[in-house]
Parts: sequence; structure tokens; C-alpha cells
Amino acid sequence: MSRHRAFAAAATLAVVLGIVIGFWNLGGPGKQREAAADQRRSEDLRRIWFAIQQFHSTERKLPPALTGLDIYSPGLRVQDPESNIPYLYQVTGETAYQLCATFNADTRNALDMDAPVTRFNYHPAARYCFNLDVTQPVANR
Repeated sequence: MSRHRAFAAAATLAVVLGIVIGFWNLGGPGKQREAAADQRRSEDLRRIWFAIQQFHSTERKLPPALTGLDIYSPGLRVQDPESNIPYLYQVTGETAYQLCATFNADTRNALDMDAPVTRFNYHPAARYCFNLDVTQPVANR
């Protein structure tokens, strides 16, 4: 085998190995779709939280349901982007409530530098409810 062929074979092997390692680290297209769906869920919950805060500052009470909150956040999505099942919203006190969604990945120990940092970015891989209160800011973690 000539030196040129050996170099070409080594370079090809390096490229293939790089692609395999890249897919291994990124999780492949299916994992990327799941991560993107989780990011949409987190953003949806952040926007719902904001709309609830706006509703409460105007009405001095929690909304009875998520429907109608789009006047505070145009284009507000109140259902899961994959299943189209509405996010769970439950009033638990005069100023307290829960927002729930089902997530694909456990991100409690992850830090995505590209994502807006809110507590909604940190969740287990399961149905998870965030306990919120309109008198408290949404902590980053």
C-alpha cells in the first residue's frame, strides 16, 4: 500500500470516527427532536407563567384556566407540541399554582448555554409539575 493510500484510508477512518462520535454525543436525530420538543415545552411554560403574572397583576387573582391568556402573550401555546394534550394548570392556593408538562430528557444537571435560563429548563424525564406563586419570581434553578 502506498503512502498516499494509507493517508487517504487514515483520513477516511478519522472522518467516519468523527461522525460516529458526533452522533454518539448528540444522540442522533431522534434525541435531537426530543430535545427540541423539551425546549419548546420549557418556553411554552415560561410564556404561560408570564401570562399568568400579567393576568394576576391586572385582575388581582389567578386565572381559572389557561384559555384566554393569549391576550397577555400573543400566540401563546397551552398544549404540548408533540401530543397536543393541554398542559396541566392547577390552582393550589390564593397565589399558588402548578404548571405541569411531560418531558423527554432529564436536564436537572445539564446546562445549555444557548437556552434562555429559567427554572423551566431544569426537569426530570417524566411528567413534572412546577410549583409556582405569583408573588415569587421564577428562580433560575
